[in-house]
This record gives sequence, C-alpha cells and structure tokens, in this order.
Amino acid sequence: MLLSKLRPPMLNADTVPRSALIGRLERGRSHLLSLLHSPAGFGKTTLLAQFYRHLEAAGEAAAWLALDEDDRDPERFVAYLTSAVARAVAGPAPPDSETLATLLNALSADGPPTFVFLDDYHLAQTRQNDQVIEWLLRHRPQRLRLVVAMRGWPTFPVSRLRAEGNLIEFDEEDLRFRLDDGGRLFGDELDSAGIAAVFERTEGWPVALQLARLWASRHGGTPSPFPGFTGSASEMAAYLAEEIVAGLPEASRDLLLATAIVQELPLDLARHLTGGRATSAMLAELVALNVPIFAVPGHDDRFRYHPIFREFLAAQLAVSDRHDKRAQHLLASQWFLDHGQIVDAIEHAAAAGEAERAIEMAGSVSWVRQISRGRSVDVRRVLAALPDDSICRHPRLAATLAFLKYKDGNYKAGSRLFQDLEAMFPRGPDRAAAFGPDATQDLQLLDALHAAYVDQGIAPEAIRPLETLLVGADPTDYGFRGTLTTTLGLLYFRNGRLLNSRATFLASMDEFDSGNIGYGTVFIPIHLAMIAIAQAQLGEARSWIASGSEKIRAHFSFDPALHHQLDLIAAELHYLSGDLASAKLCLSPAMTAIEQTEGWTELYIAAYRTMAAIAFAEHGIDAAHSVLDAGDAAALRLGLPRLSFNLASKRVQLLLAAGALAEAKRAAEDSGLAAIAADRHYPVTSWIERDEATASLARLAIAHDDPAEAFERLAELERRSHESDAGLRLIQCRILKAIAFRKTGEPDLAVSSMRQALMEAMREGLVRPFLDEGLAVRTLLKDTVAHIGVGAMTEALYAWISQLLIAFDGGNVNESASETVGSVIFTPTEFSVLQELRTGGSNKQIARRLSTTENTVKFHMKNIFRKLGVNTRRLAIEVALQRNLLPS
Repeated sequence: MLLSKLRPPMLNADTVPRSALIGRLERGRSHLLSLLHSPAGFGKTTLLAQFYRHLEAAGEAAAWLALDEDDRDPERFVAYLTSAVARAVAGPAPPDSETLATLLNALSADGPPTFVFLDDYHLAQTRQNDQVIEWLLRHRPQRLRLVVAMRGWPTFPVSRLRAEGNLIEFDEEDLRFRLDDGGRLFGDELDSAGIAAVFERTEGWPVALQLARLWASRHGGTPSPFPGFTGSASEMAAYLAEEIVAGLPEASRDLLLATAIVQELPLDLARHLTGGRATSAMLAELVALNVPIFAVPGHDDRFRYHPIFREFLAAQLAVSDRHDKRAQHLLASQWFLDHGQIVDAIEHAAAAGEAERAIEMAGSVSWVRQISRGRSVDVRRVLAALPDDSICRHPRLAATLAFLKYKDGNYKAGSRLFQDLEAMFPRGPDRAAAFGPDATQDLQLLDALHAAYVDQGIAPEAIRPLETLLVGADPTDYGFRGTLTTTLGLLYFRNGRLLNSRATFLASMDEFDSGNIGYGTVFIPIHLAMIAIAQAQLGEARSWIASGSEKIRAHFSFDPALHHQLDLIAAELHYLSGDLASAKLCLSPAMTAIEQTEGWTELYIAAYRTMAAIAFAEHGIDAAHSVLDAGDAAALRLGLPRLSFNLASKRVQLLLAAGALAEAKRAAEDSGLAAIAADRHYPVTSWIERDEATASLARLAIAHDDPAEAFERLAELERRSHESDAGLRLIQCRILKAIAFRKTGEPDLAVSSMRQALMEAMREGLVRPFLDEGLAVRTLLKDTVAHIGVGAMTEALYAWISQLLIAFDGGNVNESASETVGSVIFTPTEFSVLQELRTGGSNKQIARRLSTTENTVKFHMKNIFRKLGVNTRRLAIEVALQRNLLPS
C-alpha cells in the first residue's frame, strides 16, 4: 500500500489561498456530500488540499485518498478507502483487522464530523466503485462527510441528496479565478492592465493562470509578455497534450484538429469542416470527456473551445499532415458566407491568404452603417483581418477606418485618411459608384461625421443636405437615423442653435431606443447635459448626468472611458455650483484617460477651462498658466485648434482677474482674440470661441477704462445669447455690464443689470460666474443690497446674496450669513448706530454714547434706513432682527 496516496500533496509557498471557496466548504460542513466536478486544470486538488490543511489545523478528523487508474479494481479501491478512513478514525497506525463496515459503525456514533476526501475519483470510476459510494451515501453514518473531486459528472446518483439539501456542488464557474484575485496571483509582476489582459486570455482557468505566472516571471522584462502566452507556449502545450488530448479517441482528436480554426462551432459547421463525419454524439462526448469545450448558453447545438485550448489546437493543425489549414479556412469562409455571417467569412478568407476575395466581400458592405448600429467590434475585426495597404486603396474601407480613428480620439490620423480619400476619389457624379452599392447616403453621413469629429464648426447651409437626408432615410433603419440625428444635434450645437440641438438629441435617443442600440444612447445624455449647462439649466444638467451614469452602469460598466466623459461634464457642473472639491474629484482620473479614447472638442474645452479656473482659484495665476499650457499642448498633439482658441480667451480672463493688465493685453494680441471675436477664423471656430473671445475683449476694455468698446461688445454678446438661448453666457454678460456701468458712474443701471443676473442665476445656484469676475462683483453686491434695501428684498434673494458673499469671503459655510451681509452693507459706525437704536434712545443720547455729534448720528441713520429699505426706527429694528442683522 502506497502511503503517499493517503496524504494530500504538499502546497507550494506561493499557492494562492482560495479563502472564499474554503469558506463555502466550511459553511457546507453539515452536507453529506461535497462534490467538485470540472475539466482538467481547475484547481480541484489544490482546493481540497487547502481545505484538508484547514481542517487539520483546527484539530478535526480528515481522511485523504488520491485515486488513479489502478483503483478501478474494486478490491483495491475498498482496501485503500478502508485504510484512509481508519487513519482518520483510529490514527496513523490503525489495527489491520478493521473493516469498512466496522469503521462506518464507529462513524455512526455521536461526535464531531470526519471528512473523507476522494481526489480524482474519475480515474477510479467503475460501476462497482460507484456502488461502494452509493452504499456509503445510503447508510449515511452520522459523522461521515464525503468530499469528492472529479472530472465530469458522477455516475452514482446525487439527485436525492440535492433535493434534501445534503449536497454542495462546485463546477468550473465556481472554481475559476476572478479578476479580483489578480493581485494575489501576480503580485508586483504585472500592473492592472497586464492582469486584465491575462484574465481575458485565460478566462480565469487556474492551470492557465499558474502557467501564465511562470511565463510572466520569465518574460517580465518585455513591455507586454502575454501576447506570447498562447496555447502553443511550451508549458501550456505540454499540459494540454498530456492531460487532455493524449487519452482521447482518434476520431475525437481528428474532430478537434479539423475545427480548431473557428471561434464557435455549430454542429452544421462541424459537419462541413469534417466532411460530414462530425455528429452531435461526438461533440457531446468531448464535453463528457472534460475537454475544454463548452456549450454556448441558449444553444444546445453550438459549442466553443477555451481560447487557449483553441490556440493549442491551431498550432497542432499547422503541423498536421491530416488536415490542410488553408483548406479548412476556405471551407469555413464559404460556410459563413452561405449563412450570412460576413465578418467570419472575411476573416477566414484572409486567414487562407485570399486577400482579394476578402477585400471583395468587405467592399460590398456599408460598414459605417454597421458602426451606427452599434457593431463597431465586428467592423474592427474586419479591418484587422485585411492588409493595411488594401484598406487604404479601397474607398469604402478607407472611409470606415477614418471614422474609427475619429472614434478612437486619433483626430489627426482620421483627418489625414479623410483628406487622402478626397484626393483619390474627388467629389463628383462618379464618386458614389467608386464607393460601392447604395453609397450615396453613406457618403453624406461620412461628411457629417467628419464635420462632427474634426475640430471645426459647419456653415448652416452645409447642414441642410443632412436634414434632407434624414427626411428621406428609411424609418426602420434606427442605427443610421440615430447616428445622423446625433451628428445633426452636435452640428446645431456648434452653430449656437441650442433649442434645435436639444430637440434633435432627444429625437436621436428615440431612434436608438427603437432599435435597441444601447451604445448610441449613452452619449446623448452627455450632449444634453452640455446644452443644459450652456442654457444655465443646472438642475436639468444634473438629471442628464444621472441618466447617463445609470445607462453606463446598466449596459457598459466595463467601459471606463464612458464614465470619464460623463465626469468631465459633471466637473464643470460642480465648478459652476461652487463645489470645487467635487469638481477636482471628477477631473483627476478622467483627463488622463480621455485622450486615449473617443472624445470631442467640447469635452476638452470644458475640462481644461474648468481645471484652469480651479487652479487659479486655489493657487493663483502661475498654476493656471501650467494648466493652460498643458491644454495648448494637447490641442497641438490632438489637432484641436478650437481648444487653443478657447484657452486663449480663458488666459486673458484669468490674467485680468489676477490684475496683470499689460500681460492680459499682450496675450489677447498674441492669440488674435479680436480676429476670433470677428469670426475671421470661421468655420474653424464656432459660436463658443467667438463669444468667449468677445467676453474677454469686453473685460479687457473695462479694465482699460474703454466703456464704449465694452458696451459695444457686450451689446452684441447679449443679442447673440438671446438668439441662441445661451442662458449662462447671458448671465455673464449682465455681470460684465454691471461692472461697466459702475465704472462709468451709472449706479442705477449697474444695480439693475446685477439684479437681473442674480435673479437668473439664483434659480439654478450658479455661483462661479459671480466669483470669477473678481472683487468688483462683491462691491456690486453691496451696492445692490443698499439700493434695493434689505427690507424690500425677498427672502430668497437675500439668502442668495448672502451665499455669494460668504463664497467671496472664503467659502466658509459655517460663517453666519447675517454677519457677512451686515459687514458688507454697513460701515462699523452705521452698525454701532443700528445697535444703539434698540435701546430707544434719542439721537442726542446715541451721539453721547458713541462719542460723536448728533448730526453725524442723523447722517448714519439716513444711510441705515436707505439700506434697510425703511423710513422709521421701529421698522429698522424689525427688519434688522428679521434678517438676523442684530442678535435677537
């Protein structure tokens, strides 16, 4: 008797603890049978050995039996089983006279449970041995706990145990490692991206991960070791050959080789690739033999290989003299083409070396429409299969590649491809024919997408053909219509037609919803939130951001880029509300990632302007310059001139806020701000750049005491803001007008303009437009309170001005609003007079107590009445108490 069969294998020091699974086994200790069944390499033995050591450390009785093919002899099986149980019951040296029945009788007495482990039971599985297991389970000794690990499903009955709740099961899904285990598996050898890559390749298969860990330690010096870790890697290939393939029947091995070239294996395709030899029984037998082949959920006649196992088979096929790999690919290509699966047909034709045939098939499909229907992954597969030079020479494929470059955030490459396309296939009556069947609408959509992704505006007359195209589009082609309306919505936005843009994006969402195209709907809340911010509708913007976040969590939680795009707009929203801390939390992770994936100019504009404003507010002009310089570098790198134009206006604004008038003037001249404001860069610039430049030039004119230019620019800005329904710009315009009126000595007009701005901003909690214009606004708030009178103000307006004043004074929310307002609207002497009024003393008595003259008291009393909006002492005291300007 081999005593080594009665002890679990030694565990390596670097074995990863399966704590969660051991916890499940521990919680199932009351179950009569714990059953682990899975294909090879899922770590069954390692898990059971860990559980055995766990029980041993706790002082519990446990028996181990490692089975092999020799144990198919029932007498040998019973002998070893008896010896294992005896060691658990009576100790390491049990008496020779013990029989299994005697031992089971001992386990029927009261006491703690005894665990009996049967590892690799599939190697010893026979009808006679199954009867022994059935006998154990039927007699159910009170203390017996049976733990069985095997490949495949047991042939002894377990359904009654399951119905009784006496069975706990683990299959391959339970035994897979999860991505969360990656850190414990690989330590510091791989970063998070590397861990994600290897988990995607191995699908959590424990043996593959273990071999990948060895591979990583050996190839850790390479930037990305795992593309080289395939089924043909020496360690993996040896394991698969020895543990899985070697024992298979010849017909099964032939089936595996013949079908190794396909990702999924429908039964009909298996027959096609094997000349009719494959049967459903053969595929079912492969599953029963625990080959890493899995049924596709919901399809009983469709299977797939584990990716690493398929790579191993493909490597075997390449050196096989039984099947020709090229011929197999051609067979597969024809089958997929006959069954309408064009992407797979193209891939297999290209893999067979039939590039021209693959190009011909690819050129017959509108891939732009496929992208609009949410099938970008399929389109990328096609382009990856084709030679690069062939793609660039074919108009339809080159246009598709340009579109994908734009979507990936590679605007320069996209624009370069689009320009090459224009040069090779000039616009004219023959252009559509060169692009292939039904290309006219595709070309119009491509033009629109190019205009949307490239960094420029578009003339209103250029939008009209797209509107006509939408009217004539197939009403059931929801992807095409959704993409077209989304593009139109963005172009309307760039033309300053915010109401049209909003309505069009809502229509686009309906189109994508009708077509059940989830990816299309994800971006629309981002656009709608941007529109709402431009309209100064922060509440609506918050709702759209919440809606977008919900859609991403529900359908695309795996795609961090979508979360980052939403975060950039949320950051702007937080900033405008005065919550700089939340804005920074949104910006920090998003900006690093957004340049690596799909984005558009407006996202970058919002992000860099917000970051620069926060840097200025917290650290001053030098910090803001650093952010703006980084934004300019990004604009140059990504090919986004509009971003540079926008940041030029922001730089002038911040320099003026810092009091650097000469530097601000020089920056305005160097960046050509006047030309931007005059639309001389159109259509490269849009209304956003034009109006930002106009506002900054108005600020510059105010700072240099040139009211005529300031009012002229502000009048034009106000008119355009009304036309565009740009509420945020209108509020900024009113604040600037108030500052200008005050500098020209027109306090009534200044207060009127400021009051309008306050009322419009108050509804949505817009704080930063006031703070960003500097201390001149704080003075205007004081003038407004004094002009209207505290008593004449609504409670809402009074509270809003109080909040703004607190923000100006450092944003300490714990500070009393009444103290802030009081310190602003009253001079120290006025406040002393107001306090003395409560005593009921005469002017003469108040003057004596304050060591001043009676006339001085009368002068201050008049100012107090005016600022409180009252005309009697009694009302002055009532209003001051009501507004908490005096302690109660």
